[in-house]
Amino acid sequence: MQSIVKIACAAATALIMCANAYAGSLENGRRLVDALDMETQLEQTITQAITQAKQQLYASGGASMAQINQVADALEAEMRASAPALLDELAQIYANQFTDKELDDLVEFYESPTGQKYAASQSALGAAQASATEQWMQGVSERAMSRLFGS
Repeated sequence: MQSIVKIACAAATALIMCANAYAGSLENGRRLVDALDMETQLEQTITQAITQAKQQLYASGGASMAQINQVADALEAEMRASAPALLDELAQIYANQFTDKELDDLVEFYESPTGQKYAASQSALGAAQASATEQWMQGVSERAMSRLFGS
């Protein structure tokens, strides 16, 4: 029985060592989070979330503006207080996904003018891609139905 436990421990240790050999450092994950300007993105997300929360509370009725503002202020305070932990978690996600070399390459790219332009255009690109995909799906559906049922 002891030999099975020793083998299992050795295997687990080897797996952890292999995983760590391919994972990047948290420091480099943080560098990528900074290069992607995720703190600014999170600030924008918080502002949008607070605005939406106020609108939803107002629309639901039953709450005074003072109560709505009190809830929004508490929500915003909690979001801002926990934002650094979220940024650390995102850095860890990147560190787990990429090696240090890959993280260095990504940081170099996102700090370049092209990388900065790419990062700044992500929202617009995502919206354009979603629209193009939706139009494509509609066209495919119409053509398929036309072939199937004739027109």
